[in-house]
Amino acid sequence: MNEQWGESMKRLLLVVNPCAGKQLIRNYMVEVVSLLGQYGYSSTVHITTGRGDATEVVSKWGSNFEAVVVVGGDGSLNEVINGVLSIRGNQPKVGYIPAGSTNDFAKTLSLPTNIIDAAHRIGQGKPRPMDVGECNGRYFTYIATFGAFTESSYNASQKVKNVLGHFAYVLESVKSLKNLRTYKTRIETEDKVIEGEFLFGGAINSTSMGGLFKFDPENVKLDDGLFEIVLVKKNNNLFKLLKAVTDMKKPEYESDVVVTCKASKLKITAEENIDWCLDGELGGTYKEAEIQNLKRAIQLIK
Repeated sequence: MNEQWGESMKRLLLVVNPCAGKQLIRNYMVEVVSLLGQYGYSSTVHITTGRGDATEVVSKWGSNFEAVVVVGGDGSLNEVINGVLSIRGNQPKVGYIPAGSTNDFAKTLSLPTNIIDAAHRIGQGKPRPMDVGECNGRYFTYIATFGAFTESSYNASQKVKNVLGHFAYVLESVKSLKNLRTYKTRIETEDKVIEGEFLFGGAINSTSMGGLFKFDPENVKLDDGLFEIVLVKKNNNLFKLLKAVTDMKKPEYESDVVVTCKASKLKITAEENIDWCLDGELGGTYKEAEIQNLKRAIQLIK
């Protein structure tokens, strides 16, 4: 038995999505709990039962724990963070063991993709402040988007994601190309107003988005209170459109197709209802979306 066992053990809530990724977590559960115990954590395990369950459990019980660690994909992390931010008072630190299909945000965080290595990182890591976004009252961890490619995140079935991983999103994105449409919108930030017809819009707190957009890591800070704002204009030249998107990872970037800027708050008004995607999941349908960056809202163990 671990010598630290007893009152000195730190209480940890381990929230596990059993359907995430290729469901490999089922093979590692005992080892993960044992490993965390070696680092002084006494783990209570909760297996999620469906969408929204993680948020409900963390909201209700999270304040009783020093840390809440989620084992799943970016969507599971989103649910846990929504639960943590609903707690008034003693908010636990958050840990992330990536076990999803693409683990997009985990790459930005430089987290190990191996489950055991990621559990070691939880044990050895230190809490660091991280921004969280809010869109019409709902929190998101790293991305809020509308328009082209947005539907590819939540249209790909979990079964297909498990088999094909990132390629599942690529397939859905390619299928959406034939249905590309624009949205006439007005975007207001603290210091500018942008109007036009856009294929895509997003507020991003990450170095990438599903492999479609990539930013220079030197220019993206996860705790500066600012989003990377990306707006893709209407363009009938598909080659030019794709080139503009792929060139975004260059440090010195200019384009007449893609508009980029930084902002802590923005208001997006459209002439019609638009589907929004938050961290890869459908986040609501709105004509008007108010988005703000909650600077250093959580403590993430990494």
